Amino acid sequence: MKKNVIFFWLCSMAFSHATSQKEGDSWIIGYSRSTNPNYSVLKLDFKSGNMVVKRMPGEYSQTAETCSTICDDDGNPLIWTNGMLIRGSGFQMIEDTISYVPDDWDNIKPSFWQWWYSEYDFAYGFPIPNGAIILPDPGETGIYHVIYQFSEWFDDPLGFHCTKWLTASIHLNPDSTFTLLSKDVQIGVSDIFFQAPVKAVRHANGRDWWIYMLLRGSNQYQLILLDPSGINFMGLLDSGINMPQALGLATISPSGKYMAVGVAVLNSNAQHVFIYEIDRCSGSLAFRDSFSLVTQLWPGFGFSSNEKYLYTSSESRYLWQFDMEASDIGASRVLVGEYDGFVHGSNSPTTFGPIMQTPDGRLYVVPTTASNEYLHVIDRPDEPGTACKLKQHAINLTVPQGRSAPNVPNYRLGPIDGSPCDTLGLNNLATSRWRWEVDEPHDPLTIRFTDLSFYEPDTWEWDFDDDQDADIPSPIHTFPDYGLYHVCQTVENQYQRDSTCQWIELMPNVSVDDPRYVPFSVTPNPFTNELRITHHGDGFTTGEVIITDLQGTEVLNTGRIPLPITLELDNLPVGMYICTVREADGRMTSMKVVKGE
Repeated sequence: MKKNVIFFWLCSMAFSHATSQKEGDSWIIGYSRSTNPNYSVLKLDFKSGNMVVKRMPGEYSQTAETCSTICDDDGNPLIWTNGMLIRGSGFQMIEDTISYVPDDWDNIKPSFWQWWYSEYDFAYGFPIPNGAIILPDPGETGIYHVIYQFSEWFDDPLGFHCTKWLTASIHLNPDSTFTLLSKDVQIGVSDIFFQAPVKAVRHANGRDWWIYMLLRGSNQYQLILLDPSGINFMGLLDSGINMPQALGLATISPSGKYMAVGVAVLNSNAQHVFIYEIDRCSGSLAFRDSFSLVTQLWPGFGFSSNEKYLYTSSESRYLWQFDMEASDIGASRVLVGEYDGFVHGSNSPTTFGPIMQTPDGRLYVVPTTASNEYLHVIDRPDEPGTACKLKQHAINLTVPQGRSAPNVPNYRLGPIDGSPCDTLGLNNLATSRWRWEVDEPHDPLTIRFTDLSFYEPDTWEWDFDDDQDADIPSPIHTFPDYGLYHVCQTVENQYQRDSTCQWIELMPNVSVDDPRYVPFSVTPNPFTNELRITHHGDGFTTGEVIITDLQGTEVLNTGRIPLPITLELDNLPVGMYICTVREADGRMTSMKVVKGE
């Protein structure tokens, strides 16, 4: 058996960037109610370019289908919600009853809130994908708006219906505490049936936000504008096509050009998909196309980074790719994956559900069973057909994730330069970010570089540190020999030139039976606050990380966790330690590490 042995250190040479660029860098999923290591709230951290899964010990809350996160200026989770409560950094409870109404059993009218509240005083979170979203205030730094749905009981086959949308406003204080300014304030109209999703996209002026709520059984949608004057109802507008009475969810493409909405009609075999074009200047939606698939509840949707392809699932078993440039989008479908039958535990099939469209350029597919510990990965969504490289159950989170697919808008959209709405003097400051991976496991010298830059760069320069270069966004490059390379990407537009560099060490394939084989590496070493443990195989694995001092005293034991991982060790005293990784099959790798000042 051969494995690649590759590791890198990250160094960034970033010029003056807007602080808002990191608001979407970490996402909260999972749940925990105690110190039981079999459960944990998880942070999906995209700050390095690749997704890193981190446990959040001490955070006791739950996210289910309804979940949204916004980060601070450093890309760390600041505020998150499950539609029933609002949590904040430092394990703070900002508000424990939003969208709340008590039961009215005298009239046999159950409360949606109480329906999803445990008798053990635990808010499970609403089971509504895209049921909440968090946006920064465009006019005042430190103010945040949480927008969430309100559902009521009706005596019909659907039971609960979303009848209005509410908002809470929060102030981040200088001492990192929070003040709840308001909650449960209605926005727009009420007493009509809404689809579950709430979606948002940056206004073409680069500052404000358009917010969308679609109606059921109607051709209308509610349009909200968030600007420095507050949250403004802009009316019920015509979308150009009737939306059936159904349940669904939606996604917006990375540049804010398209919205895809999928709805599953109950008591029917039909799943309808609607494609709209978004005018970021006016906020209006224009119907583009629609098609039907065999139904499933909560089908997943995700756009590729280049917006050429839309991915969605059907029957929870099939994953499809659609060509957004085709004249008939529905007829362009290509099957890129069929559920392989893998079952987690005794009865948790890893079928295809909601899709996370993330900052690392990949798409992550959430299984439909709520207690699942796995994620599927579409590794190269910009590629046609099966070249998109769907990897089923590739990530073992090691703890349940609660069918979470956080509703996070693209905070990295700037103005549409030169448009009639480009009136605020804001500029798209081209910002470099990228990741790399071995293109094919058998060829460790050929590296695929994926551009993750944002704020509209229009030129790219790559220096591979081997007297070769490239001028395309995402090159595939073959290095002349094994060794250490300092690879730099520089992006530029008329407003800014920005560079990011990474050290990459390429080493030959070595058999696991070869004495030279080391399955893990730690970087940096010495370290200060964070220690990254990298697994050198293809994809993700799991293991237990144990750190002891030189006298053998254990100072950290993570239990079984996903690898690679970055450990936050700022509280560890300065000194030398032994870091041991115990793999699932019992094999152990030990390394000396030094904690510096």
